[in-house]
Amino acid sequence: LFSVLDSLSHVGILEQALSTHDLNIYPNPSSKGQSMRYSFTAEAGHQYQMQVCDLQGRILINVAVSAGEGTLNGIQELREGVYVIRLLEGGRSLQTKRFVRTN
Repeated sequence: LFSVLDSLSHVGILEQALSTHDLNIYPNPSSKGQSMRYSFTAEAGHQYQMQVCDLQGRILINVAVSAGEGTLNGIQELREGVYVIRLLEGGRSLQTKRFVRTN
């Protein structure tokens, strides 16, 4: 959901959260060889997927994850660039984050 703000002092788009899962990824940016950690809150017992995609939308990593904290394996080998991490449940995208891989 988006809201449009229009006043004399501020014009812009306010992004409102569509989910309460609050996905966090760190470190961001991350260096080559460094692992990527994640955390998010969700209902116990649900099955989630985490996908890492390039900016062309190609899925580079697709893994099953549980709510809480963990390490995303395979990130260490990505080349320098900008990537997108998607949190999904039942094929439905819950949240998306961008991250930067540096040398």
